Amino acid sequence: MDIRRVTALAGLAPIVALQKDVWGADETVPSHQLLTHARTGGLLLGAYGDGGDLIGFAYAFPAWQPGVDPWLHSQMLAVREGIRSRGTGFLLKVAQRREALAMGYRRITWTYDPLQSPNANLNIARLGAITRHYERDVYGAMQDSLNAGLPSDRVLVEWDLDRARVRARLDQGSVAPEPADLVPSVTPLQPVGGPWPRIAAVDLGRGEPELRVAIPGDFLAMKAADMALAADWRAQTRAALEHYFAAGYAVVGFARGQAVHHYLLRTGGDPFAR
Repeated sequence: MDIRRVTALAGLAPIVALQKDVWGADETVPSHQLLTHARTGGLLLGAYGDGGDLIGFAYAFPAWQPGVDPWLHSQMLAVREGIRSRGTGFLLKVAQRREALAMGYRRITWTYDPLQSPNANLNIARLGAITRHYERDVYGAMQDSLNAGLPSDRVLVEWDLDRARVRARLDQGSVAPEPADLVPSVTPLQPVGGPWPRIAAVDLGRGEPELRVAIPGDFLAMKAADMALAADWRAQTRAALEHYFAAGYAVVGFARGQAVHHYLLRTGGDPFAR
């Protein structure tokens, strides 16, 4: 695989086409905007297979707030269907970090649906990022296959590129701390007679330094089979994450299970230091 920066108009048509395949025509960033950001402080990367065809891309633009050093916000990452779950997304993020550091950036942010476990595993467990900000229905009603039918809730990922724990994850292959069974869960589960349980009731009264929050093992399959159950998971995990983020917790780990996975939340001190 060859991953390289895209800064010429000729390389943009396959990226626009891949956006349409993944999100639909209504959600695409046009080629002129991609090109402008790629040439003015943003970063557009393409991943190419042995035959030279585009198999994935990552798109980020400059971000800035008063009193804060400029950073990159990564708006899109996509991999062609049929070759997902083979590490292409991870390699794109590794290349994005390398190029961002060379450009003088020290931080990348992005958002993802906190109930999408593949994204959670990549972002938290493999890349060493954290999240501590929850945003309700960020994009409003979305009609693509990934988002249709539920509020487009997102969590904001913070990736401090030069932190020791981030370097360790990438250089040594270490993984995020996993929540032990003894860590209290704030989302106790109850069976409902199908492949997925339901959250019985969110416990908003915990104060331990480490807590667990459950998410479905396969949220897209749950949505397809039982939209009402998926909506309940959205509401319950929203309540849990909003409450504990406001109380000073951050997601610093992720553990995969079978029917459910778990986030590890910690409070106290710098979440990037652990």
